[in-house]
Amino acid sequence: MYQNRIKILAVLLVAVSVGACTPPFDRYMLEGQAAMDKHEYEKARATFHKAVLEGRRSTKSKANLVAALEAEVICAEALKQYGDEITLLEETAKACKADPALGPVRAAKIEKRMGDLEASQSDNDHAFEYYKRALETLEGAGKASSADSASVYIALGQMNSNRKSYKEARPYFEKGVLILDEANEPRTYIQKGAAMNALANVYRELGMEDQAGELEAQARVSQIGGTRGQIRKMLSGIPR
Repeated sequence: MYQNRIKILAVLLVAVSVGACTPPFDRYMLEGQAAMDKHEYEKARATFHKAVLEGRRSTKSKANLVAALEAEVICAEALKQYGDEITLLEETAKACKADPALGPVRAAKIEKRMGDLEASQSDNDHAFEYYKRALETLEGAGKASSADSASVYIALGQMNSNRKSYKEARPYFEKGVLILDEANEPRTYIQKGAAMNALANVYRELGMEDQAGELEAQARVSQIGGTRGQIRKMLSGIPR
């Protein structure tokens, strides 16, 4: 996702660039993209970092800074520099919160990504903190019942499920599934069905075979909004 965004930006910059008159930020982004296209990630990261420095100097929109940071994040990820990746994402989230045009929802997605990264490194304590921060950011933006919020709860459920803590995973998955089912915004069958199947797996691990089978059946036949209300009714009847 980030890499596609950077490539689109690079194409736009090429269209407006005029030789030596190209502003430093634009030139660094173009040079960084050229290096990244050749998989020269060390060189690309160093060049994108120059663009980051230019973005930091701007007192206006944070869009340039965020674009440069996201480009450097891609390079850090490719180089498996996880600590640096987290540091860059921290600054990116902060920049989004500081610019109303970017906003807290985008910041929360970045905070979730930090949680995902820490979870992938089995650092569950830090992952939990970033997921919690993402939920707080979304709540502050009035998005506590959004699909973005649901994705964080589902990530928390998956993190606990991965370490076989199924009792802890259950309420997170249930919360995420309910929000995803009832959120008044587009979401796909794949998103909803995958969450329902993950919860069904937790039920099965907890010995709740009947509930697991019922939820899996609903996941197979549900369409967007098609089972709204049925899931809540089902979950409300399951003893805890």
